[in-house]
Amino acid sequence: MTIQDAMGWIGLALVMIAYLFLNTKKPNRFIPLDLLGTAFLILHAILITDLPFVIVNTFIFCMWAIKFAKGGIK
Repeated sequence: MTIQDAMGWIGLALVMIAYLFLNTKKPNRFIPLDLLGTAFLILHAILITDLPFVIVNTFIFCMWAIKFAKGGIK
């Protein structure tokens, strides 16, 4: 497994765990975990030179970062 692969798998795992928090009584843990997972996916996409994946994950990262800065999920 390459470092690129590992970063992708870690990012995927963090994003999936984050979405599990949406269905629990701890939804405010979703955004920080999703941001971290998405950051790993952005780095993964950069390393494998997948521009569409970089763009979509950067967009998602920015949207959740703004939401987090405004106080998270209410």
